[in-house]
Amino acid sequence: MLQYSARSVSVILAGAPSKRTKAYITVLVIQACQSFYHGVNFLLHRWLRILSFLSTFAF
Repeated sequence: MLQYSARSVSVILAGAPSKRTKAYITVLVIQACQSFYHGVNFLLHRWLRILSFLSTFAF
C-alpha cells in the first residue's frame, strides 16, 4: 500500500498538473475511499452485533 504525507500532497498539488500528478491524486482518493469504506463497514458490523445481542433479551 502506498502512503503519502500531507507535505508530499501539497508539493504535488503546487506544480502543474501532469499525468504523474493525476496518478498520485487518483491513488490518494482511492486509498481514502477504501479507508472510509472499511471504517464504516467495521462500525456497521459492530452495531449490528450489539443490536442482535440486545434483541435476544427483548423477546
